[in-house]
Amino acid sequence: MNEGQSASGATLEIRTTSGSCGVSQDEALRLLGRSEFVHWYDGIVDRDPATLSPIDLAYPAFLDAVPDFKVLLQGQPWIELESKLRRASGVLAQIPTDRDLMDWPDTQENRELLLSLYRSCLGGDNGNLLGFGPARCTKLLHKKRPRLVPILDSYQLTAWDYPDPARRWRSAEMVELTFRLGKHLATQRSFFSELRPRLAERGAPFDSLSELRIYDIIVYQLSRPASGNH
Repeated sequence: MNEGQSASGATLEIRTTSGSCGVSQDEALRLLGRSEFVHWYDGIVDRDPATLSPIDLAYPAFLDAVPDFKVLLQGQPWIELESKLRRASGVLAQIPTDRDLMDWPDTQENRELLLSLYRSCLGGDNGNLLGFGPARCTKLLHKKRPRLVPILDSYQLTAWDYPDPARRWRSAEMVELTFRLGKHLATQRSFFSELRPRLAERGAPFDSLSELRIYDIIVYQLSRPASGNH
């Protein structure tokens, strides 16, 4: 039996900021159902998954990660930001749209590709999208690749035992965590297979959530302070 699976595949193993736990399908549905942000973030339909445009930079705002547009737009000439978005779009176009993270091979080539993508959308030492740390970066990219790019915030880093999230995160660690999440989800396919028909009954946008996003929402709901908002 794979790690994290019960005999019926009805329990999902979740790593939270307070440790690991098993989540039943009923509990998963309850946690998803109370996640109002699904309607205004996941409910947005991205019309151009191959391109990063200026308007896309607002995506993180729908998950309580409002970009500092003053820093982003006044910190560089428009032509420079436009050039950075073109370069990031060039990398994004190489990331498949029809693959789930759990089925994307953990190869050196894919790691380097993902590293380039993350770096192209990070500020800090990378100096590309100013004011964009890992959370904003991945909340932007998840809308473009909802099946493959996870949302990496302080909850996920803490859950997976990375160093203090308050320090500067390293893009290589983001890549490492991405593939760790993919392997973790790959051991729990039956849970998602059984959950999928129940999500279909709820309709949009729940019926289109990727396995990766379902996992992220549950981690968030089990890790956040009582008054938090994703």
